[in-house]
Amino acid sequence: MTRRGEGFPAFAPAFRELRRIRPYLDAYIEVLDARAPARTRVPSLTRALDPLPHLTLLSRRDLAREELTRLWLKELAPALAVDLRHLDVPRLLAALRRECGSPHPRLAVLGAPNVGKSTLVNRLVGRRAARVGMSAGVTRGPQWIRTPEIEILDLPGLPPLRPTAVLEALGVVPEGSTSAEEALAAVWPHLEPSTIVEPGEGMAQAITRLGTTWGLLETGGWVSETRTAQRLLSLLRRGKLGPVTVDRPQGSP
Repeated sequence: MTRRGEGFPAFAPAFRELRRIRPYLDAYIEVLDARAPARTRVPSLTRALDPLPHLTLLSRRDLAREELTRLWLKELAPALAVDLRHLDVPRLLAALRRECGSPHPRLAVLGAPNVGKSTLVNRLVGRRAARVGMSAGVTRGPQWIRTPEIEILDLPGLPPLRPTAVLEALGVVPEGSTSAEEALAAVWPHLEPSTIVEPGEGMAQAITRLGTTWGLLETGGWVSETRTAQRLLSLLRRGKLGPVTVDRPQGSP
């Protein structure tokens, strides 16, 4: 069994930096993707800051299954689930003050690339203090961001998570390590019926039906499975196939 903090050698430099600055922090926020909380965790980073008070933030709540998000909030407590586009900043600040016991908390924001860290920082400070992008490495250097209410250490330079078909399907890691069909197959069992995917419909059946409907055909009239899978993945990432959560907390049915 892999112990907490092991198995993430690429994050070793960030781990050492966090250990160095831990005495200057009151708390930290760990940002995870609500669709895949287990797969987007980097235990070695949080281990570097233990036993500081912390708050786990599940981003992209609007794209995840609400009933599973509620279970994750219980398992990861203290935790909040949010849609960062509509973040209740006063509520989050109040939760942070409550956890760390400071009216002006100094904290680090942790998380793998592309889980919403920079967007969170920008919302907390009310301005575009941290650059936001859809690929790893947008933020280049550690930066303290100070406001009258909070001080945040935005820790950049974290390497991306190991590519997997599931994380590619969700858009958490860049495409390329697997095919569109393999990525779609990895999340298909987690999809609920929607306005696009019919109840009980298998992936091959859906690709044939939708590829024909969308006119995604190869020479000879055959459905292009790759192009159809790519369109379905694009719809999935935008929430058009309904909410999806690929990780279940321990003990959940």
